[in-house]
Amino acid sequence: MQPDQSEATRKWYSKGRWAIAMAIIGIIIIIFVAATGGEYGAWLLWIAIPFLMISLAYFFIINAIRYFLT
Repeated sequence: MQPDQSEATRKWYSKGRWAIAMAIIGIIIIIFVAATGGEYGAWLLWIAIPFLMISLAYFFIINAIRYFLT
C-alpha cells in the first residue's frame, strides 16, 4: 500500500468517527426505549431517529463520493 492511500484511509476513518458515535448513541437510545416497553423516555426517539438518519446519510455520502470521483 502506498503512503498516499493509507493517509486517505486514515482521513476517512477520522471523519467517520462522529457518524459512528451518533449511530451508536441512536441505537442505545432505541434499545433503552424497547427494553422499558416505551414507558420511560419514549420522547427520546425524537433524538434517536434523527441521529440514525444523519449518520446513515453521512456514511452513504462518503461511500458514494468514492464512486463519483473515480
